[in-house]
Amino acid sequence: MATNQGTRSVEELAIEVPAADIDAEIDPHWLDMQPSTSLPAIYLPAAMPGYQAPWRKIVAVSLCAVFVLATAAGVCLTYGPSW
Repeated sequence: MATNQGTRSVEELAIEVPAADIDAEIDPHWLDMQPSTSLPAIYLPAAMPGYQAPWRKIVAVSLCAVFVLATAAGVCLTYGPSW
């Protein structure tokens, strides 16, 4: 593989990787160290099943529409007026 602008080929990188020790002992508790989920609950909370009040849906859709329309119109909602 050819190198481009300072990048190295896979072969060059493979030479630098040390070989695994044949006599290495595998940790018997390695499964205990693995998390049960890929993401913590704070990143991916459970969905809220059940009925939601219509006014909550209207407020959510209205807020999304305001931000989308303001962005489409070129209004800066992040920094405010540039005084």
